[in-house]
Amino acid sequence: MDNLVKADIFFFVATVSIVFLTAFAIIILGYLVSILNKVKKVVNTLEKESDLWIRDFGSLRENFRNVTGGIFSVIKFFSMRAPKTSRGSKKKKVSEGSEV
Repeated sequence: MDNLVKADIFFFVATVSIVFLTAFAIIILGYLVSILNKVKKVVNTLEKESDLWIRDFGSLRENFRNVTGGIFSVIKFFSMRAPKTSRGSKKKKVSEGSEV
């Protein structure tokens, strides 16, 4: 009879521990699902924002090309008009009274 009581106590303790472990696992899985849903929302937001950034940078690049084309043509126009001087070709003036 003593063995039967010990077996009943063992199965009771095992059942209670399994119930607690199952409840703990369900709670952890609930938190995990909640976290994964939030991560999914963040990823979707990042995808949308990255698409907007790509469009913005594309239009910014296009505007920059249009503006720089105008700036480069103005710079090219003035660089063609300006006389070209070299730095190293300065001639020394020889005074008329001095002998070399």
